[in-house]
Amino acid sequence: MGRFVSILRWTPEQSPGVARITAAINNGTAPPSVLAANEKVKLVAQAYSPHNQFNILIYDVDEKDYAEASLVAVYASTVGKIETYPVMNEEETVKLGELAAKMAAGQ
Repeated sequence: MGRFVSILRWTPEQSPGVARITAAINNGTAPPSVLAANEKVKLVAQAYSPHNQFNILIYDVDEKDYAEASLVAVYASTVGKIETYPVMNEEETVKLGELAAKMAAGQ
């Protein structure tokens, strides 16, 4: 399972398009391939800033579903600019810290 952060940014002129695709995903009228892809995404958290025209999503995707789940980002990119980053959850971050401490100690 991979964790990702996606940031969708748009201009004020693109706001109607963002509203349209968001509604289409939420009400089930988006293209069937997008709806199927959205089912592969396990949403962890979401933050929306209409004043600054961006939306942040934190979500998990099984490695085997990554290509299909990416269709949601492709769909969103038709109305704004999307950036997606792989990130670590808390457990993985703690493990990385422990490994880095061992490395620093010469182990």
